[in-house]
Amino acid sequence: MIDPVRTNQTWESTWCSAIEHYAKLNGDTMSRMHRIVSELAESPKVTGLFAITSMVDLVISPYSTYPDWFDGRHLTLKPSSHNIAILFYRSGTDPSPQTCNASFDDAADLIASKCWELL
Repeated sequence: MIDPVRTNQTWESTWCSAIEHYAKLNGDTMSRMHRIVSELAESPKVTGLFAITSMVDLVISPYSTYPDWFDGRHLTLKPSSHNIAILFYRSGTDPSPQTCNASFDDAADLIASKCWELL
């Protein structure tokens, strides 16, 4: 995962990095993630939130430093071949995060709304 502080990234640049990350990955699912992340980056509902990538998943957090972005409240997006799971963690050790699934077509709006409501 990319640590925004170690790489001296602003919240905006973390979204640019996430867009570039998913653009480099192959497959339909990663192409869909690229589209969703690109749409989210333009949404005013994610202003000030940081996008932290792993190979496939995306963490969206109000915190800019590790371990805060993982230990604090955050959303984790987990794409699969058919849909995307959206998990809201009240903390990194939350044993039962709130979870919902969305189709790729509806995911960007739903994720932006969840960011606005929960983060």
